[in-house]
Amino acid sequence: MNFGIIEGYDDIKDIVRRVLDAEDNYNLLFIGPPATVKTPFLLGILDIRKNGVSR
Repeated sequence: MNFGIIEGYDDIKDIVRRVLDAEDNYNLLFIGPPATVKTPFLLGILDIRKNGVSR
């Protein structure tokens, strides 16, 4: 899955990928009104962590 189903939001995708690839621990907080791609981002992060690959 990763972020392939998310159209646009390239700046957010870049930030999330950099956080996931970093050696230090970081926290991400996704806020916003409904239907602003929060859940697909979280599902993509879970998929990346499960498979151990960031694309």
